[in-house]
Amino acid sequence: MPKLKVLEALLEELQSLKRQPVSEESRTVLQQNLQSKLGVVVAKAAEITADLGIESLATDLLIAFDRLTRNPVQVDPGCLAKVEIVDALRKLKQREYDLFVQGSRYEQWEPIWGGQEDRAGHLRGRCALALAELGYADALLVIGNMLADPTVEARMGAAQAVACYGSTYGIPLLRLRAIGGETSPQVLEVIFTSLLALCQPQTQAIEFIAKFLDSEIAEAPAVAAIALGDSRNSEAFQALQAWIARPTETENLRVAFAAMAAMRLPEAFDYLIDAIERGTDVESAIAFESLNIYRGDTAIWERVETALSNRNS
Repeated sequence: MPKLKVLEALLEELQSLKRQPVSEESRTVLQQNLQSKLGVVVAKAAEITADLGIESLATDLLIAFDRLTRNPVQVDPGCLAKVEIVDALRKLKQREYDLFVQGSRYEQWEPIWGGQEDRAGHLRGRCALALAELGYADALLVIGNMLADPTVEARMGAAQAVACYGSTYGIPLLRLRAIGGETSPQVLEVIFTSLLALCQPQTQAIEFIAKFLDSEIAEAPAVAAIALGDSRNSEAFQALQAWIARPTETENLRVAFAAMAAMRLPEAFDYLIDAIERGTDVESAIAFESLNIYRGDTAIWERVETALSNRNS
């Protein structure tokens, strides 16, 4: 049998363990595969170990992680297995602080066309999340450093970890990262979501995020608008309203109306339906488009059709 088919059969065998009661035999199979020389096999074994809740294999997970840090490019490219091990330890609620701190600093440089690339950013982010979830005393120190990580994946993980840690002391870290030159829309999205989670009431977070509606950073206005929409907050609706009252591009109007529609607030529905009936042709078309997601909601869609009929007449 070709090697690929052998590997596929092995992974399927491991997957089948999820459909069986945990037994000494299944523990042995997982333990043996955590010792595999193939990172993809170790990753699957770690995943199944966590899903089955087998805490007795925690030590085997630690040993596998340490082994995969040696000659890592060959045995675990992309840190796939190490990430799964960290996630398994998280799910099993193992307080392996030393490993998570080590992982938060770990780099894995792999060859790419024209040079090398660090492929451990996702791992660092996962370790930050683990430290936050477990309430590690110095978690914010680790996370604060990681918010300036060169990789997007690590910064995203760190921003998520700040919210998970749940301390308002993390708010200045997130704000500083956002205004200090963050250009990744993915990271900004997580930062805004984390700020909305940490700031109670959300007024300060909404005021801060609203400033990015006029940002010159590519995609930042759209990311800010979507975050405001997801908050489903009346003050966020007012911020979006004020934004599109200023001169703006059609694409910004489309994003703002979509964010308003996502809010599911009575005042947002009123605003969009009024735009269908009385707005400019562009505003009417975009407002209609934004409410399309409610075609299955009889009450809302009847209002949409009435507004459209009134406009046409």
